[in-house]
Amino acid sequence: MIINREKGFTLIEIAIVMVIIGLLMGGGVSIFRVLNERKTRNNTIDYLKEVKEALITYADINGKLPNADTNGDGLPDGTSTVGTIPYVTIGVQPKDSWSRDLKYEVNASLYTDRTISCSALRSGLSGNPLIVDADAGAGTGAFSVAAVIVSAGPMDADSSGDVFDDVTTGSFTGNNTSGNPNYIRNPPTQAAGDEFDDLATYIGANELYRNICEYLVLAVNNNSASTVYVYNQTQGSDIGSIAAGGTSPPYNILSGTRIEIRDTANGGGSIVSPTTPPTPITLSGQGCRIDIPDEYLDLRVFNNSASKVYVFNATQGSDILTITGGNNGSYDIDIGTLIEIRSKPNGTGKIVSSITTLFGDSCTITIP
Repeated sequence: MIINREKGFTLIEIAIVMVIIGLLMGGGVSIFRVLNERKTRNNTIDYLKEVKEALITYADINGKLPNADTNGDGLPDGTSTVGTIPYVTIGVQPKDSWSRDLKYEVNASLYTDRTISCSALRSGLSGNPLIVDADAGAGTGAFSVAAVIVSAGPMDADSSGDVFDDVTTGSFTGNNTSGNPNYIRNPPTQAAGDEFDDLATYIGANELYRNICEYLVLAVNNNSASTVYVYNQTQGSDIGSIAAGGTSPPYNILSGTRIEIRDTANGGGSIVSPTTPPTPITLSGQGCRIDIPDEYLDLRVFNNSASKVYVFNATQGSDILTITGGNNGSYDIDIGTLIEIRSKPNGTGKIVSSITTLFGDSCTITIP
């Protein structure tokens, strides 16, 4: 008789296999959780970058950053500087990958208009929001920025009762709950008492300046006999006046500003004409020069005939020159004057030469 002695798994072997499978499954779940958390964090980092670029684009178009949203409708509210991002206005999703609103604070000098924004950026930002950036290195304190954007991360890491975290010890400290005395951009940490998982980014002053502010130099040469006023129509105020025969200092003017040359201060009176180029003019490029010509031109009359002629100012109704035959004469006269050359004085007699309205630097009339 042949006996079949094939063996199965013992209970001990089966138990060992089950333990191994359990460990593998537990490790797989753990690895999956870590990978999922990393993906969520990376998605939020990308979202912060998107929000930052959207804010800069808005500023480029409007010359200012938007105010904060304080009631959750995604729109800027009044003059609010602290709240959440106005997601409808800048065209982004309302929440991060943890379904949380982003905190947003804007510098109070940067939500009015381009002129005020660029003036503040050009002179150097001050005031809130302030931020400490751990990537800036040891010894770097808090500095003013144009705007701060903060994601609270996956949880209330510091167990403060607010999802935004604080760091109170070490080389870099800050408070993302209130921004007081400053916000903080810091790597995640599990240090006892300073647990931190926020994600923060900011728009620096220089970064915003190069995107929304372009200045040019304006010079004005006044060759006329009267004082003129350089009027900034965009702001509604004079930026300077130039005396007769004078030249302006170089004016640093924001590109896109609309300029007029006027004969009276503060936008009064009339626009001076002619000028080269004519105003009003919207400034662009790297520089602009406006020339105001002399109000007078040099009139020369050559009388090659055998008879006396009379140079009659038809604008004023009087003779300005009498020239005998074979002689010539000259006269400084207002631009735009209507001149007639006549055979008799005071506008009488026949017209010897065509009627001429005077423009330019000089004019020559020859009588054959």
